[in-house]
Amino acid sequence: MKLLGKILVFFAILIIAAVFVAYILISYRGQKKFVEELEYITGKKVTMSEFKVSFPFDLNVKDLNIEGIMKADEFQVVPNFPSLFTNDIVINSVKVTRPEFNY
Repeated sequence: MKLLGKILVFFAILIIAAVFVAYILISYRGQKKFVEELEYITGKKVTMSEFKVSFPFDLNVKDLNIEGIMKADEFQVVPNFPSLFTNDIVINSVKVTRPEFNY
């Protein structure tokens, strides 16, 4: 029984460490990747003033501007946490504050 407890503690620490490392990577590389992907999808220049990741991987973008398409004061995406470990990411909610769309 002691061996099982040690194994469970080891895996719990391993999972916590993996989530922590992923959080750090997304925090530091997320803004660049987010901008690159939006520019690729839209074909337009994308700018933002702030990119934050809050636990558990909620993405918060301030002053999002997709040139010629839209502006928003805040853009928030909340993914389904377990889906982050699969190829199909599920989004629980998207919140856009004061959007302005250009046609």
